[in-house]
Amino acid sequence: MNEREIRLVGNVVVRNWKVTYYNLHFDNRHNTNLDIVGDLDPLLTDAETHFTKEFKYLRVGFAFKHTGRRGETLSLWHWGLWGDTLELFNHGLYLYKNKSLYETLGLGEPAFSIYDLEIMRTEMSRVKTINLDLGSGLEELRCLYE
Repeated sequence: MNEREIRLVGNVVVRNWKVTYYNLHFDNRHNTNLDIVGDLDPLLTDAETHFTKEFKYLRVGFAFKHTGRRGETLSLWHWGLWGDTLELFNHGLYLYKNKSLYETLGLGEPAFSIYDLEIMRTEMSRVKTINLDLGSGLEELRCLYE
């Protein structure tokens, strides 16, 4: 299997979201001129379009741009609450190499690949270290992404 180096771009604030951003590329050539706001803006808009009153969306999480052989995936994973239960939400966009606009990732497309696994492990490990009660735990969660 072709290993892919994951590059942590860093923690960013876009609009009123706090996001840790990663980049990976199928041949380990990382784009050094990433348009982080340009990448995240359509993802955040997509997420907000699907917000419901059932959940409290915390607007914190992580995102990555994965350039593969067929195109690019932009993936946002963000935290919210259902009552007192912490939940993880996902929104994805895909850009096929032969197209010029990102499309919402369809149900028939993978939201995640084996190459993205280390990002998920890292992020779940970070969250696992905090006290997830609804008092100080939420502030600790927000601080992870600053």
